[in-house]
Amino acid sequence: ASFQMSLFSRGYATVISNSGEEPEVQAKIITSMIEHGVSALVISPSYGDVTATFAQIATAGLPTLQVLRQVSPDTGQFPFASFDYGDGGLQAARHLVQTGARRIAFVGGLPGRPITAERMQGYLDEMRRIGAQPIVLYGRPSRHNGAALAAELLREHPDVDAVICFNDLVS
Repeated sequence: ASFQMSLFSRGYATVISNSGEEPEVQAKIITSMIEHGVSALVISPSYGDVTATFAQIATAGLPTLQVLRQVSPDTGQFPFASFDYGDGGLQAARHLVQTGARRIAFVGGLPGRPITAERMQGYLDEMRRIGAQPIVLYGRPSRHNGAALAAELLREHPDVDAVICFNDLVS
């Protein structure tokens, strides 16, 4: 069952919000949720300064689980759950190698972001293992940028025989 349906079966309704990676929008959403008396928060924090927002959550005493990424030391006071992105990248790259691919590109994600580095690490490890040159194209994870990166990949690296995308929006 989905997370949402699991909560529903326990008597909770879920409210899903998207800040668009804007810390100011995230702060307003969280303030509104606290004011409306939500029972708990599950949050994938926006990048940027989230110090005041997480202090507000702590002051409210609201049970909070952060998921997918930790963006600053301020978020360390809350439990965290995520995937093993490095192993996922390794498994994806290894599968492509086992199907015969050798010119594998990693597409999407922003440079300098820990989540990009985590998702890319397994791919880089596999490229090193087989002695292949990594091909990496960075970009904001969106459908629009995914299309632009695909065009760039075809133009700059026409011999690529497989692609690992940062996420489903890029793909």
